[in-house]
Amino acid sequence: MAGHWEVSETGELRLRAGRTIRVDAATIYSVEFDGISEVDGISVRRPSADVIGLMVVPMLKAPSLVAAVDGAAVRTRLRIEPYGDVEQWPSEDHCVVGRTWIPLDRSALSAAESALRRANVGLGEPLSASQLLQLAWDTDATLILEGDIGEFRTAFAGRLVTVPVQASLYPYQHDAVAYLLALVNAGLGALLADEMGLGKTLQAIAVLALRCEESHRPNLIVAPASLIANWIRELGKFAPQLSVLAHGGFGRTGNYRVLAAHDVTVVSYETLVRDAAMFNMVNWALVVADEAQFVKNSATSRSRALRALPRVGALALTGTPIENSLADAWALLEFLVPDYLGDFDRFALRFPDSIAAARELSVLVAPLVIRRRVAEVADDLNDRIDVFRPVELPGSLIPSYESARASSGNGLATLMQLRKICAHAPTLGDGGHGQDGKLEQLAIIAETAGAQGDKLIVFASFTATIDLLHDELIRTLGSDAYVATVDGRGAVSERQAIIDEFTAWVGPAALVLNPRAAGVGLNIQAANYVVHFNPEWNPAVIAQASARAHRRGQKKTVFVYYLYYESTVEEVMLDRLGDKAALADAAAESFTDSPKPTELTRALGLSPLH
Repeated sequence: MAGHWEVSETGELRLRAGRTIRVDAATIYSVEFDGISEVDGISVRRPSADVIGLMVVPMLKAPSLVAAVDGAAVRTRLRIEPYGDVEQWPSEDHCVVGRTWIPLDRSALSAAESALRRANVGLGEPLSASQLLQLAWDTDATLILEGDIGEFRTAFAGRLVTVPVQASLYPYQHDAVAYLLALVNAGLGALLADEMGLGKTLQAIAVLALRCEESHRPNLIVAPASLIANWIRELGKFAPQLSVLAHGGFGRTGNYRVLAAHDVTVVSYETLVRDAAMFNMVNWALVVADEAQFVKNSATSRSRALRALPRVGALALTGTPIENSLADAWALLEFLVPDYLGDFDRFALRFPDSIAAARELSVLVAPLVIRRRVAEVADDLNDRIDVFRPVELPGSLIPSYESARASSGNGLATLMQLRKICAHAPTLGDGGHGQDGKLEQLAIIAETAGAQGDKLIVFASFTATIDLLHDELIRTLGSDAYVATVDGRGAVSERQAIIDEFTAWVGPAALVLNPRAAGVGLNIQAANYVVHFNPEWNPAVIAQASARAHRRGQKKTVFVYYLYYESTVEEVMLDRLGDKAALADAAAESFTDSPKPTELTRALGLSPLH
């Protein structure tokens, strides 16, 4: 009896001889290549002679799972490289893709099938974000993400109609909020690693506001102490409907029910460590870790306290997710999705610090990470972004500030004393300036700029402060960085040489400038980060200083940061800057280097104690 080879509807090569005969790959291979002419007593020809155009591959192939966006869903497919995708799961140890017969590595096929079973999804069925992550990490099968990760986010998240914040989100922010909310609602975490200046804080507040609409459970923000005041300010500005508690200081509550009674509690990493037992008594809906590079060392008390918090979802914000080692990623992901990357020893063996390991890791964590660069979304942005960053006056400076404020001397002289204290020149005996929020914020900005290959200029008004900042920036950026000062103490002829060196420097670089000595006449377009360490009374001085970097010929978006102590003279000084912006068109008022009587009274009346 003679048989005839044919391709079945499910994609296998089978033998027909009055009945269907299933033949394994080894036998088919022998018929095609070894001259075997009989199978089970049936006379056969080579398969390629019966099936017109059939190509027979002599080598065993290991299939891979592919996750791809299909309309509004993400589905899996089985792929045999380089031949294409299998529509249905092979029931034999071979398959036909197009017109090519391929013997399959049965162990690899079984591994892929087991991985799908563990993820509780069938081939071609829609995947949830959790299932995608499980398949991505499953070491028994290889998962390929096909397509742009943005398409995956849209498929999982869909579109939000409204976001309950008092701000207009850019399209890239709107898309991120939708995806972050989808992950959080699935009980997962996410890393928002946008470059500095793209609005990570606003996006996090939008997610918090949406979560509070859906559930009345409490949420927690953990941040560096220097950012607590900024979070309170931004929450009040963008989501005033939320009840917010700043937990800190000697008067902080010891009752966990007080925390649970607010929509959002804001706490510093240090206070979280001290009050960990109380915070662990609250089941948080969402825990947001700001400047999450602060917990990149998994062995620190801050990192352990953060990971121990009971939570449904988690969100980490940082512009520098991996600074020194791939181990940084483990610490962050262990907070966001516990156990996703396995225990640390297993992770370290699988992912040593190498380019190949980094690429493999990036595939595994891609569904959990949103990372946009300014250049990618520049069409949605202005070419200059101004960021006002309030911080609390350090406790070590408050006695000096209050003593100067209470003096009965000349009002203008008193204001100068208060300004110097806020600039915390070392000659005033600030005692422990290393814990100062301004210096902490400057370090974060400098580290981020350096990691992105950008440069910064820092303006400060007092010589002692300029020397302090010079030393702090060397400590932050490293001894190999270029750090110099232009403050009027050197010859005018030297200024351009310093600017030229700064511009030509390859690597991290910073200039510390006095706004009156270097705030005009210089073009410093090599820098696109500008930090005003302390304000000036005349807004024109600040504007001219910022214009050193933000001017015609600058090819990057410029970020201008204003650091100031809230409830001090600096708050009144920066209010003037806002006034000038509002009055610019009307030219209704001119500004000088001295405060108006009403500003003098308000500046002397503000106290950091209140």
